[in-house]
Amino acid sequence: MAAGYPVKVNYLTGDVLTAGDLNDLAGTVNLYDPTAKGDLFPATAADAVSRLAVGANDTVLTADSATATGMKWAAGAGGGGMTSIATGSLSGNSVVISSISQSYKDLMLVIKGVQSTTAQEFWIRVDNDSGANYRSYGATSLSVTAEVTTTISYINGTDLFGNSKLSATYTKNFASFTILDYTNSTNKIVQKNTAYQNNSAVDVGGFSVTNYTPASPTGVTSIGIHSNGYFDGGTYILYGVS
Repeated sequence: MAAGYPVKVNYLTGDVLTAGDLNDLAGTVNLYDPTAKGDLFPATAADAVSRLAVGANDTVLTADSATATGMKWAAGAGGGGMTSIATGSLSGNSVVISSISQSYKDLMLVIKGVQSTTAQEFWIRVDNDSGANYRSYGATSLSVTAEVTTTISYINGTDLFGNSKLSATYTKNFASFTILDYTNSTNKIVQKNTAYQNNSAVDVGGFSVTNYTPASPTGVTSIGIHSNGYFDGGTYILYGVS
């Protein structure tokens, strides 16, 4: 009998087991002792079995041909759920979210209540990239604008909340950025939605799409939120989208 594949044998009372009977059982699954709660014993190859320890809470067993057992414990991928992976307050003239996990499909950055003592402009920068490798699509007609030809620090070539400066007194300013397929090493699409009041007390909303090609092929690992003044209020939440 091949090791790793036990076969049920209906022994009867009084039967005498031979050395061959016992040797057939050596190394089979029924002789593997679990050492911890949740242990599994998947095959690693033909006639070979290994222990796989239980994963972290709320992870699911996932096929992965790159692992020795052909499976692993990982975060659930279904349902399009959102997980908060970074939160904080805006202060100074910049806040950088670093060491971003590469375990999700998309990223969504939500910025709320941005405030400054004077009307200012705000923007985000991906992976500290201040190059000219952004191509912006218009806020209303979605027509393609000219390729950015000068070094920029903005995700779409304008200030974060459009072309008008942010009101210094209004506290309900809001912006969200969705970075689609952020772990790919080539092209990334960034969608921007904003609702704010400018320094002329006019309520403004906008939507735009940016085609971003990273200078160094990699997934997005950091996002900076920057101002040409100083943040006096506001919070951010970065979500990983499954």
